[in-house]
Amino acid sequence: RGDSPHTLSGLNMTFARESQTSKTLLSYNITVGTNADTWICFKIQYSTDQSSWTDVPGVADAHANTSLPRGHIGYGYRAGGSNSFSVYTSTPCPVEVLHDSSGIASNTVYYKILLFNGHQNSRTIYINQAENMASTGDPNRNCGISTFTATEIL
Repeated sequence: RGDSPHTLSGLNMTFARESQTSKTLLSYNITVGTNADTWICFKIQYSTDQSSWTDVPGVADAHANTSLPRGHIGYGYRAGGSNSFSVYTSTPCPVEVLHDSSGIASNTVYYKILLFNGHQNSRTIYINQAENMASTGDPNRNCGISTFTATEIL
């Protein structure tokens, strides 16, 4: 549900910067499948100690429907659709944002990605696969991998 974010394991990083005055270009491409039509939002958070996390500033969702998650790194992606949903498909969700990390007083910054499902609990989200790939395990149904990279801008 939109109020229950999930941390995407494997899509987190420890980033050692050369300069505390630099900016960080964050890029991800997450491949998502689902068992039914759903809205999906992601956001990136950062920390200097991994105990307290802050949203990376980005695109704010100003939509009046508060039942949908607020996609800070924005973009809610629609997986499937009433006429186009297929258990065989997955959707790439690419985002690139420049994080002004120059105000962070640490050379080490930790990043993680959170996933929000904007519909009911009955939605199942699949990362790096379509629903059919999860149920059959057919190795011939390949799907793209998800990536998360950071580049320091001096």
